[in-house]
Amino acid sequence: MNTGDNIIKLEDIGYSDFFVNKKESDSGDSLIPARIIAEHIGEYILKNEASDFSAKITGKMMLEASSREYYPAVGDWVLIIMLNKSQAVIHEILPRRTTLKRKMVGSSDAQTIASNIDVAFIVESTDRDYSLNRLERYFALAASGGIKPAIVLNKTDLITAEKLEIITKELKERFKDTNIYLSSVLSGKGISDLKKDIKKRRTYCFIGSSGVGKSSIINMLLGDNLMKTGKISTYANRGKHITT
Repeated sequence: MNTGDNIIKLEDIGYSDFFVNKKESDSGDSLIPARIIAEHIGEYILKNEASDFSAKITGKMMLEASSREYYPAVGDWVLIIMLNKSQAVIHEILPRRTTLKRKMVGSSDAQTIASNIDVAFIVESTDRDYSLNRLERYFALAASGGIKPAIVLNKTDLITAEKLEIITKELKERFKDTNIYLSSVLSGKGISDLKKDIKKRRTYCFIGSSGVGKSSIINMLLGDNLMKTGKISTYANRGKHITT
C-alpha cells in the first residue's frame, strides 16, 4: 500500500484524459480504474493509487472474448470491483490507445502482448546475429500499433570502434528520424542518455530477441536488480529465455 511520500496518482502510472473520456458514463461509481502491470496464468496484477493487488476477469468477459486479442493485457486500463484489499474482479477493458501485438502460433488470430505504450525500445546486441531486417520487423511491429519505436544497440564494448561506426551509419540510414542509443551495461555507456529521455507519466517497453540485454538495461535504469537475466553460453552464444 502506498503511504506518505509513496502516494501516487493514477496520472503517475499513465492515466489520462483519453481514458477518462472513454470510460462509459453508465459504468457506475462501483467500477474503479486500475492498470494491469503483470499477467500470470489465470490471474492479473493491477495497480492503482492505493496499492497493487490481484484480479481475475468475469466469466462474461471470458465468454465474449472472440480471441486472445480481446483478453486483458499488460498495460491495459480496466474497470474493476474490489472484493477486498488484495483481490478484485475485472469487468471492462477501456479502449487501448496503442497496442503491441503478435500472431499466435498455428492461428490467424493476434495476441495483444502489451498496450498503451508510448515508446518501444528495440534492443539489438552486437555479439549476436545482428540483423537490420530483424530490427525492421520489430520496428514495424511497434509502429503498426501506434507506438513510437526507438533503437538500442547494446554491448557496443564487444566490437571495434570502426565496426561500431559502420553499424551506426547503417542504422541512421535505415531508420531516419528515429532515436538511436549506443549502450553497454558493462561500461555504463549510453545508460544516462536513455534515462534522460525516459519521462514521467509515460510508458515504455523493451523488446528484442532473448539474450540481447533487455533485463540488464532495465536493471541499470532502475538502479536495482529487479529483472531476472539469462546467462550467456560462451559456446552457443545464446541466452536463455527468461519469463519475468
